[in-house]
This record gives sequence, structure tokens and C-alpha cells, in this order.
Amino acid sequence: MNLELKHLAPYLPYELKIMQYRDDLKLSFESILISLSNDTLGVTSPRFPFNEKIQYHEAKLILRPLSDLDDSQLKSFNFVSFAKAGDIDFVSYDFMKYAFENHFDVFGLIDKGLAIDINAINQ
Repeated sequence: MNLELKHLAPYLPYELKIMQYRDDLKLSFESILISLSNDTLGVTSPRFPFNEKIQYHEAKLILRPLSDLDDSQLKSFNFVSFAKAGDIDFVSYDFMKYAFENHFDVFGLIDKGLAIDINAINQ
């Protein structure tokens, strides 16, 4: 599976961070996703004073796993059922908005190798 526009678009308004991999520079660094097209991502980075375009395969999203949700967060939403393991039968629009705003991995991209768990970076 590859990272697709449908995975990225819901996060765009919320300053989603990505880990950018550059073979030519042999380094990786965090950037902020600022625009999308069918084949490239527009990013900006504190390391560089300009915006640039990168290919999807040069980036991994930095997301929180759903298991980071705690009971107090969940109680504020109207759920029919919810399992922290990622099986969601029904969720409200408010929850989905909250999940995208707070960069939760609602598509299971961490397990698919298309995103990085934010907890792994902060260790």
C-alpha cells in the first residue's frame, strides 16, 4: 500500500508534521505539510527558509496511534462502540474532526509503515 491523497487531505488544515527523507542529503527531518497534489506534497520546514515540493515516497506522516486516546477524551464524544485497537463501528463527526486536528491515525497508517508513531520520535 502507498500513501495516497485520501490519507493526507483530512489532515491538511491542521499543520500535520511529516518526516521527510532525502537520499541526496542522507538525512531526515520534520516538515509541515502545507499543500497537496496528485503526485507531490508541498512542505515547509524550520530548517529551510522556503517551501518545497517532495514526492509522496519521500515522506512519512507523524501521527498518534488511537491507543493514545484516554477515557476522558472518549467520554466527550457520542460513541455507539469504539475499540482502542482500531475497530471503529460508529463515530461522530466531532470525533473525526478531533482526531484529524490532533493527528490521530484513523487510517491505520502506522501499522502499514506509511506513518511514524509520534511516541517513537519523542523518546
